[in-house]
Order: sequence, then structure tokens, then C-alpha cells
Amino acid sequence: MLFGQFQNGHSKANLQIGESFTIEQLLNVLLVASGNDAANVLAEYVAGNIDNFANMMNSKAKEIGCQNTNFTNPSGMHNENHYSTAYDLALIGQYAMKNKTFANIVRKKTCSLPVTNFYNSNDRVFNTTNELLRESSSNYYKHAIGIKTGFTTPAGNCLVSKSSKDGLNFICVVLGGSKNTQGTDTRFQDTIKLFNFGHDNFLNTTIVPGNSIIDTIEINGATPDTKFLNLIIENDINVFINKQTLNETLAPTITLDNNLSAPILSGNVVGRVSYNIEGNIYEANLIAQNNVEKDYTMYKVFLLVGLFLVIIALVVLILVCRRKKEVEYYDF
Repeated sequence: MLFGQFQNGHSKANLQIGESFTIEQLLNVLLVASGNDAANVLAEYVAGNIDNFANMMNSKAKEIGCQNTNFTNPSGMHNENHYSTAYDLALIGQYAMKNKTFANIVRKKTCSLPVTNFYNSNDRVFNTTNELLRESSSNYYKHAIGIKTGFTTPAGNCLVSKSSKDGLNFICVVLGGSKNTQGTDTRFQDTIKLFNFGHDNFLNTTIVPGNSIIDTIEINGATPDTKFLNLIIENDINVFINKQTLNETLAPTITLDNNLSAPILSGNVVGRVSYNIEGNIYEANLIAQNNVEKDYTMYKVFLLVGLFLVIIALVVLILVCRRKKEVEYYDF
């Protein structure tokens, strides 16, 4: 149920004191239409008051890795102690888009609130403030799937957005935007340029498929016909990579288990392989493709030699004993 007063001069959803709405309805007018009054209602419902909710926001921000962010309210109204950075907002956007309800709402083009006993007009129909999503806008971007606009006079026009194309997703943050001489909102145009650069120059791809042979090594102490071991990669190596880098030779770094020797069973993990690509490390287990059997030839030779030596020792011992008896008999 709605209660409390809201400041003028901020985007609102025309909520009236005494009205009741579902949480989903309020989230829609907040995330699609930037209804600051809906933000305050939700904050009071969840935490009891604005300050408590701001504390919850700050705790969650720190939990997901934000280091230069502090919130004082849920709507983004200007406050000297209410601030963030492009990087932190990207972390928040990435985290939020993992929530299916959030992701479904922020890609909507319109939303509405029903007629109530306190508001008898059906004019509460709202278009998204994110022009990337509106096909009628000159700023429409067909690969955009959210997320949220923002504005205060000190911060300028801001936008946290996400695009998805050919399995590649980007989070983009533009802060401090304005209107250019043609009256175009630069935050949308700058975002489109950044998205196009990302999709034109980068891709997610598999550089090495699972079960590929990475190397063949010789194992000490193995039989002649099994001494060569094929090292295969356990899983696909999927990377985010610059298309130009993809044309370069990507050399793997192979680390084998200590004291690797026969016998080795097919399917055993025998080491790791890694690729250093633009400062990012991609790794997978190395698996033995074939059995490596221990060569017992030398063991058998040593056994025979040892047995031969034992036999010789026994013969010598017998001869010595006989000789000793003969001497003792002669002395007698």
C-alpha cells in the first residue's frame, strides 16, 4: 500500500496515497518508466524506511565487488553522498541481469497501472525511457535487451545497457551524457557506437574443442608399443577474444603431474593446459587418451640375474661345505 509524500520535479508513476499494487507492478513502473515514487514504496515495503534500504543497497554493492559506490536512496535523487562509477555500475548491471524477473522487465517497451478507487483514469500507460528499445526512436538498437536510464542535473544523462548478438553479450555504461547541437541524446548514440565496436571486433569462440590431442609425449618405463601417450583436452576452451588475436598462433602451456610414469590408464588426469590470451588465463585438464603399460623386461632380466646369482651362491656354498667335510674327515 502506498503511503508518504514524494518530491516534485522527478519522474513519477502518479501513485496515489492509499493505492495497493503488486511488487511486480511497482517494479515495472520503476524499471520501465523510471517511477521514483515506486522506488520509494518498494524500499519502505522491504526495509521499513529509505535509510534502511540504502544500507541494504550498500551491503549488496560491496558483496558483488563495488569499491567506489555509496547509496543514500533507492531512486537516484541527487545527494553528495550518493555516488558510483562506470565500473561499479557495470558490475551491478551484470549481477542484476542474472535475475530473470529483472531481465524480463528491463527489456519491456511499455507498462501500465490499472484504474483504482484512488485514481479513476486509465492514462497510466508508460513508454520505456530507454530509447534503444523503442523501434520508433532514431536511437533504436535491435540488439539491446535493457537496462536502465538515469538523470540528475549534476550527473547528466546516464545509461546502463546490455546487448546480445550471436551469443556475445556486452554491458555498457555511459555517464554524463548531454544533448548535441541536433538535439540528439548522446548517451544513446555513444552506447550504440560502443556496442558496434564490441560486436565488430570481438567474439566468443572455441579455440580448442574437447578431446583434441594437445601433445604426444614419451613415458619412461613403458613398453615399446605403448610408450607414446596422447594428451587430450578434457573440455572445450571457450574464450572471449579480439578477432585479430584469433588469427595469431595460440601456444598452450602444458603442466604435467610430477613423476608421471607407467602404468597410466586411459582417462586419467595427467596434467593441465592453459592459454594466456590478452591477459586472461583459460585452463582445462589434460587426459590420457590411451593406456601406457609398464615395461617389465628389465625387471625380468634383473630377476633372472638375481636368481642366477642365488644359484651360483648355493652351488659355491655346497662345494665349500663338501670341501670342509672332506678336510675334517682327512684330519680324523
